[in-house]
Amino acid sequence: MVLLNLRLSKLWKLERVEYANQVIKIVDEHDPEALKISDMYNLLVARQPEIDQLNVRYRAHPMTVSIQHLRSLRGLHISNILGRLKLVRKEKGDLDGDVKLVRTEIDRHFGNFRSSKNEAIKIQKVDKFNTAVEASQELEEALSELGFTSLMNDLRSVHSRIKSNSELRNKSIAARPQTKTNDLQKAVDDSIVNLFTDIRLAMLRNPEINYNPLIADLNKVTLNFDNYINIRIGQSERKAEEKAENENGELDNTTPVVESTEPAGRMMSLNAADMNGDGEKILPANEKKTIATTSNSMQLPLNDSEAKNDANTN
Repeated sequence: MVLLNLRLSKLWKLERVEYANQVIKIVDEHDPEALKISDMYNLLVARQPEIDQLNVRYRAHPMTVSIQHLRSLRGLHISNILGRLKLVRKEKGDLDGDVKLVRTEIDRHFGNFRSSKNEAIKIQKVDKFNTAVEASQELEEALSELGFTSLMNDLRSVHSRIKSNSELRNKSIAARPQTKTNDLQKAVDDSIVNLFTDIRLAMLRNPEINYNPLIADLNKVTLNFDNYINIRIGQSERKAEEKAENENGELDNTTPVVESTEPAGRMMSLNAADMNGDGEKILPANEKKTIATTSNSMQLPLNDSEAKNDANTN
């Protein structure tokens, strides 16, 4: 019995995972030690971590939604601070010492906060503002005197949670396997090919062992997956044919434009261009001369009286 090969390169990622797992299961059921193919079988089993990685598809990190919510709250707290600044300016005026000091720092860090290029710049603006407050007792007292303390505490709390959650998310993403999918697939494919080659060699080395039950089970699985590939290829070919037929149909439905073999100027010369105002045809000068000569030669002879008068006149 012949052991069939599968077009592994044609498998989709999850199909490859299922095929590899079924091959491992079948070989294990037939006792690879007794069939003397345990070495290559164990190498395929050792690829189980790579097989499992192919089965995982990462999407948006689960912490991303909560971080986005915290960023929205941060923007709200900064808007509250800017609103409070606008109110105290109306109440105390821009010349008040505390107002001038507070306004300078708030405008410097939060005046164009929403237009910041990215999240890193926004984090730095809040950090720098907090550092400025901690470094200046005068600024901290002015903020407290003008009623900014609770607003500042709200901002600090949300900002701290944004930084800690972002750090946790980055660590989680960094812990993901970094091996590329193509490399994983190649490693699994190579292990399957090596196992199948070892089975064929074992059949030659050990003619006394019956490998037919193993080969029959493996061929059955291989044919099933080969059928998946054939169906997929057939569907792709039909779609390509339908697309080509639709394009050809559009070309066939296009009405051809029939062009005259006579130039437009020539057509005019045979019609209105050759007619004078009285509807008579205008002839070229050489044609006029020929017609006049022919007309004179065909003129009827004069009668006797007319001939005499003409002679007297001459």
